[in-house]
Amino acid sequence: MTDLITRIQAIDGLDRLWNPSQPLRIVRLPLDKRINPFADDGVRISVVLACDLAPQQNIKILSVLGMLLDAYESGGLKGVVELIEATSGNTGLAIIVLARYFGIFRATLVVQSDLTIGKKDPIELSFFGKLSFIPPDEGHSGIVTARLRGKAPGFLNLGQYDNIHNKDLHVLYTGPEIFKAVPDVCLYVGGTGTGGTTYGIMEFLRQHVENVKSLGIFCEPDQKVPGVRDFKRMVEITFPWQSGIDFSMEVSTRRAYHTSLWLSWLSGEMVGPGGGFNHAGLLKFLKSCKETGKPYDLNDLRIKKGPKAGLIEVVEMIPDGFRPYADHYKANLLPEFLSPLTSPPPEFLL
Repeated sequence: MTDLITRIQAIDGLDRLWNPSQPLRIVRLPLDKRINPFADDGVRISVVLACDLAPQQNIKILSVLGMLLDAYESGGLKGVVELIEATSGNTGLAIIVLARYFGIFRATLVVQSDLTIGKKDPIELSFFGKLSFIPPDEGHSGIVTARLRGKAPGFLNLGQYDNIHNKDLHVLYTGPEIFKAVPDVCLYVGGTGTGGTTYGIMEFLRQHVENVKSLGIFCEPDQKVPGVRDFKRMVEITFPWQSGIDFSMEVSTRRAYHTSLWLSWLSGEMVGPGGGFNHAGLLKFLKSCKETGKPYDLNDLRIKKGPKAGLIEVVEMIPDGFRPYADHYKANLLPEFLSPLTSPPPEFLL
C-alpha cells in the first residue's frame, strides 16, 4: 500500500482525487428473505459499494487508473495527446476525469447508440478538453475500432479488454479492502465485462483465504446490461478473464433491473443494474447449489471452523449506482415492477 501511495503522489494532484488509504465501503445486506432467501441456510451477503467510490461513483476508476499508471511509469504516454477507448460509459467517465492528471486533454470514446443520457451528459460536462463520441467503424466492433485508431501517431488505446494492468489496483486495493472487511469470505460475486476486476480481486484473495471461490455473472444470450457481456461477446476479450472465475451464471436484462430496485429499497443504498445483475446471479447460483448440488455443493462453501463455522460469507460487487440508468428502468420493466407495493421480490422469481 505504501508503494501505491508513493506512485499516486508522483502524479501532481492525483492524491487529491483519490487516496488509496481511504477505506472502500463494504456493508452487510439485511437478513431479509425478500433479497436473501438463503438466510436460514447460513448465507450472509456483504456488498462492495463502488457506487460510493470517488470521483465518478463506479469501479472503473480503479481499472483505468491502474492502466494509466503503468503507461506513465513505462514511458508509454510519451507523445500521447489523445486517448481512445471503447466503452459502455463507466470507463469513459473514469478516463475523462483521470486523463488531465497525466497531461492529456483530448479523448475519443467509441460508444454504442444506446449509451444513456445519464452517462453521456456527465462525461461531456466533466471533461476539461476536446471530447469526441464516435460509433464503431463499419464492419468492426467498438473494441477493434479503438484498437486500430489507437495506432495513429499521438493516440493511445489503453485497451481495457486486453490490458493486463486493468487488474492492478484490484490486486493492490480492492482485494485487500474486501479481506479487511470480510476476512473469511467464501464466495466473491462479480459481473464480467473485461474480467479485470474479478481477476485482480481473486488474485489477492486466493493468496489469503483458503478455498475462496468466485462466481462470474454473464448476460443471457443477446441480453444487455451496462458494463457486462454474454458469453458470445466475451470472444473479443483477450484479457485472461477465465482464470479469475470458478463458476458462472447467466442473468436477463429485466431480472437485473428488477433486483437492483429491491436491493435499493431494502438496503437504502444506491444500487444500479450491475449490482442487481450480480445479486440475481448469486441467488440463481445458491438455488442450484442447494437443490441439486451443482455446480457446487452448498455445504462445501461453508466456513469450516471458528465462531462463524457453518456460515457462508458472500461478497458481491455493486459497480455503480442507478441514477445514470433512470430511463432504462422504465424501458425494461413493467410499471408494477417499479414500486415495492406491487413488485414481486426476487425470491418469488427464483
